[in-house]
Amino acid sequence: MADTVTPSVLCVAWWVGSAVTLVCLPIAGAGLLLALAPCLPRAWLEPRINAGPLGLRRRRQPRAHAILDTTGFADWTAWARPLARSPRTTLLKQVDKSFIKNGLRVETLPANRLGWAHLQIVIAHQQRHYSTPIALLIGVFRFLICRAMPGQVDVYYATVKPSCSSQIEARSPDPTTSVVAEGPNGLHHRTAHATAPLTNAPESTGAATAADVAAAPGLSAFQERPVALGHSVVKGDTLRLMWFYCSDPRCLLWFAVLRAGVQRAIQTPGLRWVDAGPSGRPEVAELKGTYGFEVTSQWLQLCNYDGPYQPATPYDRIELHGHLKQA
Repeated sequence: MADTVTPSVLCVAWWVGSAVTLVCLPIAGAGLLLALAPCLPRAWLEPRINAGPLGLRRRRQPRAHAILDTTGFADWTAWARPLARSPRTTLLKQVDKSFIKNGLRVETLPANRLGWAHLQIVIAHQQRHYSTPIALLIGVFRFLICRAMPGQVDVYYATVKPSCSSQIEARSPDPTTSVVAEGPNGLHHRTAHATAPLTNAPESTGAATAADVAAAPGLSAFQERPVALGHSVVKGDTLRLMWFYCSDPRCLLWFAVLRAGVQRAIQTPGLRWVDAGPSGRPEVAELKGTYGFEVTSQWLQLCNYDGPYQPATPYDRIELHGHLKQA
């Protein structure tokens, strides 16, 4: 018996050790690079860390990106109002209802100030697409890359009951979750905003005010927790919507990030393009198209990424409805 058990134990130990090594080596390498980043010359560091995530390394055969030309837009509503009824309702009404319903607020941080609570969001986001071990590996690696890149991160906080994420109720799925559903006739595309239009909803776009939160039933007994991250990088004449991670996909926050990015580009001098990046699935590319973005592989010829990096406008300075947000 001992002769049969020992090889089995050794085999299991070998596989466990290999798996741990596979997970730890990339994380350790990324962590070392992150730790050394302040000591390395910026001219050497930026092309090696930023070019890949921005898509600038594959200039000969770039992946298609979803881009929006903001020329001629006075504000974000000039982009939203000509859209079809469903996306227009989502942007003008549904997002604001979600802000008030969930007691949402937004804080803008430099990417290098992200911490443990934000890492948990990234891992939770990856767990919707991968098994837990793979999600941990990908989540930690992406978090380290996100933290090492330039730009600002909008952190979305929701007011929820302690240990009760179910308080964040669904208004519509977001495109980081599956938007292909199984129907009676097989797979079909489900729009990410197919709820009935909300009547009497305000068309203002502010986050929930203190009065809104106080008026919502029971919110005074709730606590606040971060639920999503939206990373923006400004380079040249383009605002790149980089990473979006959400631990709870039911607050319409992807649409809030899209809306904030468009307004940032409109009100920032010298910016023309909003680049929503490539799409991992065809249905996500289609969704971006319904929101006015052109999905094209010629984005490098249109967007000027040759200029310097700039800080993105903080969220509380975005004029989403003719006044300073959260002022």
